[in-house]
Amino acid sequence: MIITLQKNTKDLLAVVKRMVFLAYNASGGPVGMGIFQALRLNNTTPNEEQVWKCAYNAEDYPLKHTGENEVYCDYVFGNMMKWGCSWDTKTNTITVPNRTFRHDYQAFCGIYPDNAALARAALSSLGITEFYLSSYV
Repeated sequence: MIITLQKNTKDLLAVVKRMVFLAYNASGGPVGMGIFQALRLNNTTPNEEQVWKCAYNAEDYPLKHTGENEVYCDYVFGNMMKWGCSWDTKTNTITVPNRTFRHDYQAFCGIYPDNAALARAALSSLGITEFYLSSYV
């Protein structure tokens, strides 16, 4: 799926961060050995920037980015997410893979059943109304 913002390129990264944050919060908590990554939080709830930093820097797993404008959330503070996207400031787009979520890997799918639902929630929460979503093969 491709999310295209029609205005305000400065909002592009804000949308990506919000999608990560919403998915994280809907994930239900640490899974398995992820409890050890969650211990870093000292029983506090992370804010959006903390979640973003953990996801973008792959603090819970040794994954390296293949590009600067992408994120893959394998585990974030112990929450299994298995979700990622890339963004392009030149075209003002966010690209997420067309895929079906599985509750055992993307627990957030109980609240956001697909990328379109997650994108719409993030865009709405940021007050962004000028966008369109398109599928690709």
